[in-house]
Amino acid sequence: MMNFCTLFDSYYIHKGIALYLSLERVCDDFTLYVMAFDEPSYKKLSSLNFKHMVVEYEGGEFLSDDIKKVKAERKRNEYCWTCGSNITYYFLTKYQLESMTYVDADMMFFSSPKVVFDELKPFSVGLSSHFADTELYGKYCVQFCYFKNDEKGLKALTWWKNSCLDWCYDRYEDGKFGDQRYLDMMPDRFEGVHEIENRGVGVAKWNMLEYSFLPNHVISYREKKYDVCFYHFHAVAVEYKEGNIYIASKKDVIPQSVIDTMFKPYGELLKEVYTKYLGKSVNEVIINNPGLGRQFLQCLKNLLRGNRMVQYIFFKYIKGHTGYNKKQL
Repeated sequence: MMNFCTLFDSYYIHKGIALYLSLERVCDDFTLYVMAFDEPSYKKLSSLNFKHMVVEYEGGEFLSDDIKKVKAERKRNEYCWTCGSNITYYFLTKYQLESMTYVDADMMFFSSPKVVFDELKPFSVGLSSHFADTELYGKYCVQFCYFKNDEKGLKALTWWKNSCLDWCYDRYEDGKFGDQRYLDMMPDRFEGVHEIENRGVGVAKWNMLEYSFLPNHVISYREKKYDVCFYHFHAVAVEYKEGNIYIASKKDVIPQSVIDTMFKPYGELLKEVYTKYLGKSVNEVIINNPGLGRQFLQCLKNLLRGNRMVQYIFFKYIKGHTGYNKKQL
């Protein structure tokens, strides 16, 4: 049994349902545990009664005094980041599962992750690399974090959740950034930690230029081919407007090969979400790249990535799209 968990609210429910449906296409035996972050999303997901989904409400048993405290003090995105590790621990221990893998909601699985779990069998913690130069954000990405319910796995997970309760903010400070750079500390702090080697895990905007995108959701890297396990649609806005679905990369120009092999299937999946589960009629799916102004800012940021002043200005004033548009319910 493969166990996954994620969190989202009614702003993100279209992406969360797409994540679930993509898992259903490639996995026979799995459960996705969802922490619904508002009442509309909880009620909607409960009414859909997905076979492989367990839904809980963030305002219920999960909302401990520690969680309430950080919820009152932190920005919405910081609170969600804080809760990623906490829901992982919550679901893993409450349901006494053999393992739990946290996944971001803005992803689509293209092939079974069984090959990844086979790689992780000897280990207690599995971390997914950015497979890119991401010094500010850290070597590892929160997108896919595996923890086994054993002494080593629980020790690392408990430390991560407690660290996020202590400090989890949308800024770089003393080697920390949000919930993510804590992952970089795990291999030195804990035993049984493994960096996932499969390049098909976590294909995204930050590493897409490293790969050749081939038919049937395959990538090629240094003459070796990998099935894409999942694509992470980070900083991609999805909006339903006047009968159309608009998918827009807000930061990076997406090559046509990536649009054809990753974005178009995601658009078809979202069309199914809107028509079958959200009660919308869809005429067409329109995929857009960012404008020239945003492209220039992104190029400037990449060129001056190591400059602390540039980082401060970028994060304070022009960070860009957070993934939120408007409520889908």
